[in-house]
Amino acid sequence: MFYQWSGRPFRFFLQFFLFALLLVKLHYQEFVYNYMFPSALCVMVSWITFLIPPEDVNGRVAILITMLLVLVTILNSVLEKTPRASDGVTAIECWMMFMLTFVCAALFVYSSSLSYKKKKELDKNRKAQSEAQNMQILVSIGKSMP
Repeated sequence: MFYQWSGRPFRFFLQFFLFALLLVKLHYQEFVYNYMFPSALCVMVSWITFLIPPEDVNGRVAILITMLLVLVTILNSVLEKTPRASDGVTAIECWMMFMLTFVCAALFVYSSSLSYKKKKELDKNRKAQSEAQNMQILVSIGKSMP
């Protein structure tokens, strides 16, 4: 063991805590720089797509699908390089699943808003057509009356 018991429990636990903190800090940097930061950046880019006009379907869908594919690639890298946990899921895997959920939610929200807009336009067109038909019927009835 690295430490000798000197009869001072506080000092022992403080040294152990600082050693563990340094060890954890060194290991966290790899995950933060390689996995967490790029995945969070992908989610932010997917949120920026809400600033693109809704009529630009190709641009929004291209960005969202690209971000989804990038996150799947990062998730595959995480699954390859991290050791398996005894309970099955590690914290970085949970992080990546949440990031994928955010991008999928952005894609779902955009598709639902687009379908709502299309339905609204279709209802408006149907209403205009029915009003035009009603006017034609009224005009034809008016012409047939003496």
